[in-house]
Amino acid sequence: MTCIANTVGPALALVLAGAAQGSLSQASVTAPGGLAQAASYFSTSGGGVVAGADAVSASAANSQEFLFSNNSSATASAAATSGNISNGADGTFGLGYATMQAHNSAPNNASFPISITNGGWKETFTVNSPSHVGQAGYMVFQIRCRGSIDVAGFAGSASLYTSGYKNNTELGTNTYFNRGPSDAITTDRQRTQWGLSSTGQPLTRTFDGLVTMAVPVTFGQSFSLGVYAAARASMRSSSSVGGISTGTLMGGQVTWAGITSIITSAGVPVTDAVVSHASPVDWTLPYSPCGTADFNGDGDVGTDADIEAFFACLGGDCCATCYAGGADFNGDGDVGTDADIEAFFRVLSGGAC
Repeated sequence: MTCIANTVGPALALVLAGAAQGSLSQASVTAPGGLAQAASYFSTSGGGVVAGADAVSASAANSQEFLFSNNSSATASAAATSGNISNGADGTFGLGYATMQAHNSAPNNASFPISITNGGWKETFTVNSPSHVGQAGYMVFQIRCRGSIDVAGFAGSASLYTSGYKNNTELGTNTYFNRGPSDAITTDRQRTQWGLSSTGQPLTRTFDGLVTMAVPVTFGQSFSLGVYAAARASMRSSSSVGGISTGTLMGGQVTWAGITSIITSAGVPVTDAVVSHASPVDWTLPYSPCGTADFNGDGDVGTDADIEAFFACLGGDCCATCYAGGADFNGDGDVGTDADIEAFFRVLSGGAC
């Protein structure tokens, strides 16, 4: 059995907001925390997308980017219109989740206009095992990817991408990486892609699948692990063909699906492994839009202090280490409703959200 130990760090505030700087990437994030970016372009050179790389440049027609810290979150959005070109994207990112959408509409002879949202989260982990100190192994985990894509016209295109990073270096493929039902791509990195392009007829795709990733570890040594996602709407080509092409990614979600195993380099399960980390998130479990009974993030579950923190949050005074969704406990977008209170007491009593 693998255990998780919370080591809650000091509360940190949002460290960047406002006008885009055009220089942020996953390497800019201090764990625990994350990145949120969005940008609209009227013209690009095309090419691929790597989740977690900087998606904002000086040529963007409109952009936003933010860093967030600890169990807070950030939303970035951008939209732009020029003649027959119209596009936009937005994404909300927090520890363990990303929600994204992007759209693009442009003439077929446009020079690869793109809307993109990009971001994700980073956590600091240490995997300890008394019987394997200093030895190599793997922490195996899963992410869940969901969304739908609509494309039309001669060159409509949209995609969702993911990638993982250890200590700011993109994870290379290994025996335990499994991209699941995502698109087959040629790469030596732990990347996934879910995409669709049109060639004259409208097409629709809905996807929902698990991806298994494995980060190499040295037992007893800390490391940072980042999971990043990007949603893009663009065009697969630029040509003299008449007409308009459109691409839309809707309901894009990438969520943490839990640590599935700790194994040695030979693939043998490590039964005495204990994973510690800096945030109050329980990384053994899949991300849930519902809050936790440890509402105040102090490591003690369902105490009077959690109840007091929840009702303080209902009154607009949420503590820095409280559940990231605050008074929107059930994650439905409505803040501090009777449904949130009911969900909190269900979870407090051991039930499901």
